Amino acid sequence: SFGLLQIPESILPALKATGSTTITPGMESEWMKQFSHLMETLLRDGIPTQMVRCAMISGLLSVALPRHQAAKQAQRMELAPIPPYHAWYIPTQIGYYMAGAFAASLLLMLMSQGPGMLLLFRIVWAAISCALAVQGGSVLVFIMRRNGSRRTSRILAVVALAVFLNAVLIVLGLADQLLNLRRLRVRPEHARDEEDER
Repeated sequence: SFGLLQIPESILPALKATGSTTITPGMESEWMKQFSHLMETLLRDGIPTQMVRCAMISGLLSVALPRHQAAKQAQRMELAPIPPYHAWYIPTQIGYYMAGAFAASLLLMLMSQGPGMLLLFRIVWAAISCALAVQGGSVLVFIMRRNGSRRTSRILAVVALAVFLNAVLIVLGLADQLLNLRRLRVRPEHARDEEDER
């Protein structure tokens, strides 16, 4: 094995018998096929899903950063204030839409078995997993704040998990979405009671 490229199994016995490490024309041809397949997979699946994730993150930052900077400098803005990151969550109604989009794309992929529907499913999942990961980071910050951790350690923990163990953030976000772990969402009946009290 050389990184992402594998030595064809048909050539391995000859290499072991001779002890040679010379790249033969057969190995070169096989590696070119593997490299072409790797690039095709990256262009077909990897780039579109990463574009979706980057677009969502950049859009989120373009909304959050100006408000945060203005609040930090005590400037007046005609924009609704944004809650601190540890209080971010996906509204219940949006969560229903996300679940519906996931189910629909999964059903279409299973019914068609075509590359187009597979790409659609991956793009939908990229968007949903990105939103859940952001919420999972919010849950992590919420827990660490309650335990008295420093702001720097919270930032480093979220960044480290986002880069190396993104699935952990997705699971945290999904758990909070389903179980309301932080009790931030107000149930409809409670919301009506609050409005009546006003």
